[in-house]
Amino acid sequence: MEVVGEASSVDEVLQLVPQYRPNVVLADLYLPSHGVLDLLRRLGKSHAPAVAVTGATMDGAIACRVLDAGALAYITHNAHAGQLATAVRTVAGGTPYLGADVIAEVAYRRVNASRDPLSTLSSRELEILKLITEGRPLGQVAKTLSLSPRSVANYQTHIKRKLGVATTAALVHLA
Repeated sequence: MEVVGEASSVDEVLQLVPQYRPNVVLADLYLPSHGVLDLLRRLGKSHAPAVAVTGATMDGAIACRVLDAGALAYITHNAHAGQLATAVRTVAGGTPYLGADVIAEVAYRRVNASRDPLSTLSSRELEILKLITEGRPLGQVAKTLSLSPRSVANYQTHIKRKLGVATTAALVHLA
């Protein structure tokens, strides 16, 4: 394995991929400048490297969205170095990989998808909900996702409406 580049934002990744033509892009779930879901969308499926995603915590809904968006792997930050290396090697060969702590949660989400109220949310709404439930103020959510605070407030209103809750506290409780 050889690291051929390092980027700190989605835009930087998209600049480096054509230059270095990596087999695998290892990306953090909350990659600055729109996040990993935006990266997956912008990379597209054709001629793109395999993408392995790391997340700070196990969140089945997020992991499913990332996999649905085209990532071949999802592991948590607390995975040991050997598991990370295995994930990178596995996706380089074109085979999906889930961390041991992710498998049961993703399977549960897939089996119970029709009963999950969060399944009605778009990828962007789910990203915003995740940041709100982490206790981040709307201004910080906006900055993290490169959106205006007004857009984030509008998203929050739509999320509440979709999930049938009236307050941010109820939203966090439901999530």
